[in-house]
Formats: sequence, structure tokens, C-alpha cells
Amino acid sequence: MWQIKVKGLASGKVWTFGIQSDQLRTDILSFLRAQGLPIASSCSGKGQCEKCVFNESNLSCREWVKNWVGKEITFTYL
Repeated sequence: MWQIKVKGLASGKVWTFGIQSDQLRTDILSFLRAQGLPIASSCSGKGQCEKCVFNESNLSCREWVKNWVGKEITFTYL
């Protein structure tokens, strides 16, 4: 099973989520929201507001789960 690790800098919490094969082509924003994490976005994933930024420069609405398997994703506000 594939996994993604999410770290919240504000809370110091770390979450690890298992990934199913049908989730690999999901964007990070949708995937993490489905897991119950409150990922910020006011543009509904259109890449305009830039509130869903992680690892300093990546937009979670524009990144695919398959590209982050086995890697750590960090959100400053979580």
C-alpha cells in the first residue's frame, strides 16, 4: 500500500494516509479533504487563491497524489 505523510507546522501533528490505486490520479487538495483535513481554498481548486500551498511553493489543487507517494507534505497552518 502506498502512503503520504502530512505534517502540520502550527500543530506539530503528523498524519499518514494510505492510498488506494484509484486515488493516485486525485489532486492533493481533494484527497486530503476526503481524509478530513481542513485544507484551505477559496477558489474551489482552480489554482487562483493559492491558499492550499504546501512545501512552500506547491499548490495542492495542482499536484497529483501519484507524484507525492512516499513523500512528506508540509502545511504551515495545520
